[in-house]
Amino acid sequence: MNAIGISGGSSLYELGTVNDVQLFFDCMDSFVASKQLQGNWNLLSDRLYKRYLRLDELDDASMLMGQVKKIFMTVPKDAINWSEFKKTATQSRLDPTKKTLAEIFDAYFEQFDYCVESAKINYEELTFTPENVKVPRDSRQTAAGKEGNGGDVGGHAQACSQGGTCDGYNLFPQNANFNNSAYKVFYENEIGPALKDPAQTVGETTIKYVRKDPASVRPDSMELTYPINGKQTTVKFENEANSIPEITQ
Repeated sequence: MNAIGISGGSSLYELGTVNDVQLFFDCMDSFVASKQLQGNWNLLSDRLYKRYLRLDELDDASMLMGQVKKIFMTVPKDAINWSEFKKTATQSRLDPTKKTLAEIFDAYFEQFDYCVESAKINYEELTFTPENVKVPRDSRQTAAGKEGNGGDVGGHAQACSQGGTCDGYNLFPQNANFNNSAYKVFYENEIGPALKDPAQTVGETTIKYVRKDPASVRPDSMELTYPINGKQTTVKFENEANSIPEITQ
């Protein structure tokens, strides 16, 4: 069974089958978006459903989802032809015995809110535990670089060679020189040998991002803290070429 989920920040939730999720957006279009004159409904029907939401779109999208839930509370379950739906959705996770669409899709609204909150939290600060595991790269890394300045690349906070994925929370636009030089030399290469040594312990890494423009996805600098064998190191990076970080232990 194919399933569709929703992710935001470091949170990932499975919503249901392809047919289940399509039904949610079909209902949104039929009972809400087509009858509302105000609001950029493409934020939900296109960007949320088919692409991704940018940080500066989250508040507007949350407001629209609130409107959807409010209207769904007034739409009875019988507004859906469940017999017809089940012909192609034999493994549906939806419960048609509930009274309204808001109850049937309650988890969708709840998990959307969790993901929005997680995205906002991880925008300012990210915590992860490096591992000696290599994770494949994919096209999301290239897309992340295009969100930054000219010459930027999509860079991992947690390196893919150290267990980091290409999920949005783990990628941000990085100066190409910074990505391949300072960040690699003064962080990834420092913890790499310890990760491969069973006698050593690498704890959680915490990154605090600093942005001159709060709406920008590209951090101007960051403060990174990590422990090896209980000894903590803090590195302050500038997201620019040929910058030597400030290191304290």
